[in-house]
Amino acid sequence: MRPSMKRMLKHTCTIQVRSRGTATAATGGHGAITWSNYATAVPCLLQHRANLREGQNSEGTVIGDAVLFMGMQAVLLAENALEDYTVVDVRGYDGEILDAGPFKIEAVRDAGGQYHHLQVTVRRVPVGSLT
Repeated sequence: MRPSMKRMLKHTCTIQVRSRGTATAATGGHGAITWSNYATAVPCLLQHRANLREGQNSEGTVIGDAVLFMGMQAVLLAENALEDYTVVDVRGYDGEILDAGPFKIEAVRDAGGQYHHLQVTVRRVPVGSLT
């Protein structure tokens, strides 16, 4: 990644991967879904969009859209990335949490077209709503 791009990525985030446990009678024939850290302290830049659709759901949880710019994470370009990966714990340069998320990944784009960096459209969703 170019040094100029590295300087712009002043935040970090954690990328999580979904796994499904073994289906049993106790789980109603469905495997329990768990999320575990795939990569931590990933350099990124969180930008809430001017046309941010933000509101509150019935539980009072704020929901909104944003874009994360990050260096190449090839796993996010995989066919199943939108369902199997999520982003949490976006932190500022000082390590303080800017937004804990979780963020559902809605779109991933090779922003420069040369596998240089990604533009990841995310949507903040209520905790526990990702399945």
